[in-house]
Amino acid sequence: MNVFLTCLYKLLINADTMKKKVIQIKIAEPCHENWGAMTPNDKGRFCDSCQKTVVDFTRMSDAAIFRFMEANTALVCGRMSNDQQHKHYSSLPLPSHTAAFSLRALVLGTAISTFSAFQAQAQGKVMVKGETKAEPVQVEQTELGEMSMSVTDHNKTLDSLFTGSVIDYFLDRFVTGVSVTVYDVEGNELSTTLSNESGEFQLPLDWTKQPYSAVFRKEEYDDVTYLFSDLLTTRGIVVELGQEKNIKMGLMIKVDPDEE
Repeated sequence: MNVFLTCLYKLLINADTMKKKVIQIKIAEPCHENWGAMTPNDKGRFCDSCQKTVVDFTRMSDAAIFRFMEANTALVCGRMSNDQQHKHYSSLPLPSHTAAFSLRALVLGTAISTFSAFQAQAQGKVMVKGETKAEPVQVEQTELGEMSMSVTDHNKTLDSLFTGSVIDYFLDRFVTGVSVTVYDVEGNELSTTLSNESGEFQLPLDWTKQPYSAVFRKEEYDDVTYLFSDLLTTRGIVVELGQEKNIKMGLMIKVDPDEE
C-alpha cells in the first residue's frame, strides 16, 4: 500500500509540474518595410533597414512558435498573420475534440506518400528509365522546431517535369490562375504557365538550360520562390501562398492572456 501511495504522489507531482504554460504574441511596434525586397534566409528574411532577421512565423506550427519565443530572450522581429496574433500558444498541445477536413493535410499526405514510394523504389534498386538513383534522405530538427530533409549527396534525380499544387495557406483551398515561372541563374525566363482550376501546374524542365528557380505569383498574394537545388524532387510540390493583407510585421512581445 505504501508503494502505491508513493507512486500516486509522484504522479500527482508530475502532473502539476506539467501544467501548461500559455502565452499570446502581439506586435508591439508594427513595421512597414517591404517583405518582398528582403533577403531570404533560414528563419525568414533579412531586413537591410534594421539589420536583423524578420522571423517568418506564418510558416511555423503553434508548437514551434511557442518554443522559439520561449528560447529567445532578445527582441524578436517577426511576421505573423492576424489569426496567429489572436491564438494562445502552449507548452503542451491544446486538446481538440472535433475532426476537421484539411485540404493541406490531404495534399501533403499524398505528396509524402508519393515521395515515400519513390524512395522505396530507389532503395530497392527499382529504377525508372531515364532517371538517376535517389540517395538516402536525412531528417533533422531545425532551430525552429520544424523538420527538414536533405539529400546525402548531389546525385539527385533530374526529372523532365516540374509539377505540383498551389494552396491558399489561410483559407485552405486551391488557388487558380497563379503564374509559375522557371528562371535560370541569370534571371532569364525559361518557361511559364498558370495553375488550373484545381490549383495544379506542370512545366517542362530542360536541364541543359540549367533551371535555377521557380517563382509563384498572383496579385493578392506574396511571391514565393523555390530553388531547384533545395528540392528533393520536382514532382508533386505543394506551394502555400499567403495573402499580404492578412499578415503584419514588427517587434514581437509575449503576453500572458490571463493578465490582459
